[in-house]
Amino acid sequence: MKNLILTVLTVISLVSARGALPEQTVERLLRNVRAELPKGWTASYDKELAWLEISRDETVFLGLTTPNQPPSLLEKRSKGRFFFAFRVVAAVQPVEHRRLSAENAKIQKEADMLYDELIKRRIDHKFDDFSPRTNEEKEAVARYEALKKSFHRLPEFYFGDISLEWGINAPDNPLIVVDDERIRDECRRIQEKIIGLLTKYEKAEERS
Repeated sequence: MKNLILTVLTVISLVSARGALPEQTVERLLRNVRAELPKGWTASYDKELAWLEISRDETVFLGLTTPNQPPSLLEKRSKGRFFFAFRVVAAVQPVEHRRLSAENAKIQKEADMLYDELIKRRIDHKFDDFSPRTNEEKEAVARYEALKKSFHRLPEFYFGDISLEWGINAPDNPLIVVDDERIRDECRRIQEKIIGLLTKYEKAEERS
């Protein structure tokens, strides 16, 4: 559980100051979330971190996944509370989200081409972390790093005049996995209920 706590604290520490958010909207969302939760579940909001967290009160055996690791292959199990969370951020209008998404697609295409070029040059690397030797290689890697940094960080959902990013334990990218299949199904259903209160930007774009 120590490793799990440290990982979660690291994720939370990455939350940057977002400025003032519409408190009435956040409170309305929190009320709506709590109305969907059965007994034994809790929703809380940390104003300072703009962190909306939904958790199961009873501790259960959990496993911790790592990036690109199937949930079936987990680190050592330990007892703890299952939870998932969102970061509340300033509203991004669907039309602006669509524009920035298009820019991200162009950036991704160029970054992929540069990555392939760096691989062909046989520059030492681990995943996409390159270790150039010559000045020419350094310039190429610098262009690639600059492209990666130019990606727009975009929220997945909106609710009224706020937007939300997945903070931790998104269904398609789980970090904390419950051992017990019955409880795991319960957690999945709760996640689906809460997500149902929000609007995905993809849906908004389909209607526009």
